Amino acid sequence: MANDISVFGRIARDLARNPLGIIALFISMIYGFATLLLNSSADKLSQEERFPLVVFIVIFPLFVLLAFYRLVTKHHGKLYAPSDYKYDQSFLYTLSPQEQKNRLEQEVEELTNLPKRPSAISENKQNTSRFEDRETIKNYIRNAENLAISKLEKELGRKAVREVKIAETNISFDAIVADRGKTTIAIEVKFLRAPISGITIIDRLLYQIVIANHYMKGDLKTIIVLVYNFDKEKLSKTKNYWERKIEECPANIELRYYHYNDLKNEENL
Repeated sequence: MANDISVFGRIARDLARNPLGIIALFISMIYGFATLLLNSSADKLSQEERFPLVVFIVIFPLFVLLAFYRLVTKHHGKLYAPSDYKYDQSFLYTLSPQEQKNRLEQEVEELTNLPKRPSAISENKQNTSRFEDRETIKNYIRNAENLAISKLEKELGRKAVREVKIAETNISFDAIVADRGKTTIAIEVKFLRAPISGITIIDRLLYQIVIANHYMKGDLKTIIVLVYNFDKEKLSKTKNYWERKIEECPANIELRYYHYNDLKNEENL
């Protein structure tokens, strides 16, 4: 009995290290006490007295499921403790829904602003008509981010935290992979609708990466994923520009290129 109490105490202490563990401990205790009471007193309770306990044991998991769904979809940023991340001093905050919305709006603005180069404007006009609707653009960006991050998670064998901001900075990334004892990986996905897209984006992005790398004391690798939705034969122009800019950046950056349709096909396999 003493050994069981010791084991339970150790488990409870481990669970109590973050909000999600406290919730799990609370649920386990309530459900356990209710089941124990029913098992030990079933023969002593009347049918009317047993009925509320049986109903509670059956209905309680459904309420728990609904509560977890609400927490995960609406308040997931509050379920983590500093110990869940690699550095206490570089705590990573999940963006609030409003911050995520603002970030997406900024990406839409960057994507819909035509560059000033005459040769680029004519090429962009051919692609603009089918991207007139801002909601359509948002859907492309969201899908590109989700598909690219899922692909990288499978490749790295590590789970990413989506929509993250580094503490005490205004730097945010589409995802962060931060495991103890391993290099932190920042993932930033950019959706490109034409070969010249992204020219106005890259300087701001590289500046943010340099600031984040300094804050993380150099122990940060950034993977920039360009998800493009134009002919693969036209990619070389974009590759040359981005690779040249990244070579000049004093940070550990890896560049990936994924075609939007290829990502969708892989997801459907």
